[in-house]
Amino acid sequence: EVVEEEKRGLWETIKNFGKKFTLNILHNLKCKIGGGC
Repeated sequence: EVVEEEKRGLWETIKNFGKKFTLNILHNLKCKIGGGC
């Protein structure tokens, strides 16, 4: 039961990290294509 809670917490952390990481990459791509930020 406790393991399930920990897994869920880890999953949320990974999802949040992935979201930030993806947004960061998209932002960098826009900067390169748009010619600076």
